[in-house]
Amino acid sequence: MSTHDEPVDIVCGLTKFYRYITAFYEKYGLQKYVKLAHAVNGCYWNESSCTWMVTTVNTKTGETHRKECDVLVNATGVLNAWKWPDVPGVSSFTGEMAHSAAWDTSIDLTDKTVALVGNGYVVTIDSCTSSRSVKLTLHNRSSGIQILPAILPKVKKVVHIFRSPAWVVTPFGNSAPRPFTDQEKENFATNPEAHLTLRKHIEATNNGFFKMFLKNTPECKMARKQFSDQMREVLKDDELSSKIVPSWPLGCRRLTPGVGYLKALQHPKTELVQEALTQVTPTGVITASGREFDVDVIICASGFDTSFRPKYPIIGPGGQDLRALWADEPKGYLGVAVPEFPNYFTFLGPNCPIGNGPVLSAIEAQGDYICHFLNRIQTENIR
Repeated sequence: MSTHDEPVDIVCGLTKFYRYITAFYEKYGLQKYVKLAHAVNGCYWNESSCTWMVTTVNTKTGETHRKECDVLVNATGVLNAWKWPDVPGVSSFTGEMAHSAAWDTSIDLTDKTVALVGNGYVVTIDSCTSSRSVKLTLHNRSSGIQILPAILPKVKKVVHIFRSPAWVVTPFGNSAPRPFTDQEKENFATNPEAHLTLRKHIEATNNGFFKMFLKNTPECKMARKQFSDQMREVLKDDELSSKIVPSWPLGCRRLTPGVGYLKALQHPKTELVQEALTQVTPTGVITASGREFDVDVIICASGFDTSFRPKYPIIGPGGQDLRALWADEPKGYLGVAVPEFPNYFTFLGPNCPIGNGPVLSAIEAQGDYICHFLNRIQTENIR
């Protein structure tokens, strides 16, 4: 990589996205409906009033609050409980640590030697008491792939520690979005049907890619060869390609549109270590082969508790705690409801299509479904 233009563009893109979300939040006055910096402590069903009591704490002041509601919607999703790597010595590190899910904006990476741990997500399957049940443990979704090119312009060096290859889909990651003309924007603003047609076209195109995830289909074989060839063409190094290009079919692990990642791997500042992190020392990290690296900063792009068990008490009728009920096997209805927990709805619950297509489509469908319930409860005076 001769210049740092590409990583800088990534940072600019993220800044623009943040500004867009902030502007949207302010434009529609959402602040009166949202409480930031509040953590949920527990949710409790009141049988006599048929309502939920939600207790929260202000993470800045420590002040606690109680809120009663007729319907409780849990929209925390799957990746909501991050954690540091489960290796010895994490608390002994004397430098600075950051996690992709709880980024510390005060950390200055200028001229620092950084250990970047993780490049995607890994799924491990453990048997449970039921023969039909599995327990999934995932690591963060491709954030390491996004972080590496973004931090490269500032740092002195990056020791990139990862265990497994990842599919980096270059056509999506490296293609610039098509700018819309002022005339097109005006048409979308005044002609809802034209805007809907565009949205349907984009969604249908994305959903049409699903055939390449079906084992041994022509689409699967063609896509695997195409993506492998494209990755090798960018990497231009057989040894590097053997570390990065997966040996398994597409869909066994998430496709990652890693803008600038493959080029960042070849940068002189980047040192690749394809091993597991086994220990953290006061001054650095140690990998599986015993190699030790002294670093100033450790960035963890892995580590989440992604079980469906709630992270706080959700106590339903009869004192049933959802954490206990879902300890071995989570049981839900279409990913949006839980047996024997009335007026309680979830997004992306058990058995949802989280990793096999555009997740926003599933969220929108579930949101519509929940709203139908709310409409019936309101209009038919259902208890």
